[in-house]
Amino acid sequence: MTRKDFITKVGIGGFVALTACLQACSSETATPSTNTNNTNTNSKIDFTLDLEAAANAALKTNGGFVYSGDIIVARTKDELYVAVSKICTHEGTIIAFDVNSNIFRCPNHGATFGTDGKVLQSPAKTDLKVYKTQVTNTILRIFE
Repeated sequence: MTRKDFITKVGIGGFVALTACLQACSSETATPSTNTNNTNTNSKIDFTLDLEAAANAALKTNGGFVYSGDIIVARTKDELYVAVSKICTHEGTIIAFDVNSNIFRCPNHGATFGTDGKVLQSPAKTDLKVYKTQVTNTILRIFE
């Protein structure tokens, strides 16, 4: 069937709808949204967690971890706080922290990442994004 025959059979409306659908399913990355001043609204990560808050109680124990937005914050067995992207770079599964091995592990296909975000075991090929951490009294700051 030629394109002309196809358009004739589905009608121009169907063709336009199909084109829009195919573009929406494209694997290309969308451009970041901007505000009316044409400045980028994507902001850098910079937030704090109160280590005394019940929601963050897991961070009082070595090996404990919490999720905050798209970030996983963990307390290593060496009592250090680390923060990385919580999304496995292989297929987008949410990772967890394994205190016994002191690594981040993806439960889906077994990819592992060091506390520095580096891939230790495939199938992931791309490192996790790592964020800086800073503790002041009972406040943990996570930032870029």
